[in-house]
Amino acid sequence: MLARVCRSESASAIAAAASARWFCTRLGNRRVPKKGSKVEKSKPSLSGGTFGGESLKLRSGSHYIKSLDDAIDLFDYMVRSRPLYSEIDFNKLIGVVVKMKRPDVAISLHQKMELRRIPFDIYSFSTLMKCYCSCHKLSFALSTFGKITKLGFHPNVVTFTTLLHGLCLQDRLSEALALFDHMVVNGMCKIGDTESALNLLRKMEQTHIKPGVVIYTAIIDRLCKDGHHSHAQKLFTEMHEKGIFPDVYTYSCMIDGFCSFGRWGDAEKLLRDMIERQINPQLVTFNALINASVKEGKFTEAEELYEEMLRRDIIPDTVTYSSIIDGLCKRNRLDDAKRMFDLMATKGCSPNVVTYTTLINGYCKAKRVDDGVEIFYLMHQRGIVANTVTYNSLIHGFCQMGDLSGALNIFEEMISNGVAPNDITFRGMLVGLCSKEEQRKAVAMLVDLQHGVDHQLKDE
Repeated sequence: MLARVCRSESASAIAAAASARWFCTRLGNRRVPKKGSKVEKSKPSLSGGTFGGESLKLRSGSHYIKSLDDAIDLFDYMVRSRPLYSEIDFNKLIGVVVKMKRPDVAISLHQKMELRRIPFDIYSFSTLMKCYCSCHKLSFALSTFGKITKLGFHPNVVTFTTLLHGLCLQDRLSEALALFDHMVVNGMCKIGDTESALNLLRKMEQTHIKPGVVIYTAIIDRLCKDGHHSHAQKLFTEMHEKGIFPDVYTYSCMIDGFCSFGRWGDAEKLLRDMIERQINPQLVTFNALINASVKEGKFTEAEELYEEMLRRDIIPDTVTYSSIIDGLCKRNRLDDAKRMFDLMATKGCSPNVVTYTTLINGYCKAKRVDDGVEIFYLMHQRGIVANTVTYNSLIHGFCQMGDLSGALNIFEEMISNGVAPNDITFRGMLVGLCSKEEQRKAVAMLVDLQHGVDHQLKDE
């Protein structure tokens, strides 16, 4: 249903989208350094300067960067490579360029990434903002901040601090104060203190500093996450009444909240309203819809939404892939889930602990524990730290197969790696022991394990 809403409106937006793509292409072409520009040739290599060189550990191995020329050569190699390097690897390389005190070059590399549709994350945007501020291009930094919120990313403390610094350098202190108030509101919302956030919102309204869409959205997001949809709806309506227009992230928060609580009719109504106002669904919107659809068991809807994303040239991220993999695992389509997992790497998207754990859990529930263990060790090789849920999935899988020694080995590895077990861990172990008809031994063993874990965790 929700996918059809997106699709039905997409035809009417084709002309506008084409115009937008033309404009972006023209703008991008104007920004790309031409052959013979400073980035390509005339800038010094910095070898022998204050930059002493740095070793980068990327997907392809270690690379030692001695000069700016080395960094640019490696960047050119990375953008041509397939599968594409992840945004984390690009961030590492551009971070070295920033250390060389060449923000102008870093900006140019970011622009090349954008033209090649290489995914950005919040760290990429924060670095770009810092570079604009260093080059005294505050308007570009502010524009980048607007893009962050429009694309649905959560600005973090680095993002805000960078922008604060840029505003103060330009003596725009009233705007810096307003941004600081937003940081406070955002922090209150993240810790769940919506009452204090609302109080600060009302105090701001009594001064010359008027709260904007970002502050309202932060509070609405927290209210939706806490299940206070009526309060969120009132604040959403208040925005309209005050002439503060919700953006794509505001709508996405509301839609996600309604979907998570099964209020699909309200979600569909908001989605239609959003599109009628010519606010096109972005990555954050589709992620909210896909994730909620999977959790509600509406996987066909999730697949349709995923296909609609691709039709709209919206690049899936780790959250998108993780949700689809979760849905495939729940449908017992494990081979399809593994193919989707492998597809991520070819698209330059790095699986995170949630992605790995989701696939491991799917394998273990299907009694394909060996496949789950293989993914577990692949996870370790790639430097992703397993969490309690990961270990619980494996323990449950081994116990389900009647392999108690395998479950104990995973449990011991869990403790040795400093990952704290929870009630589900011990419950899984207890079920495994009891299935061997060793109830007395099970209780005694678990008591000993509990004491041992408590002591070990206290020592750490």
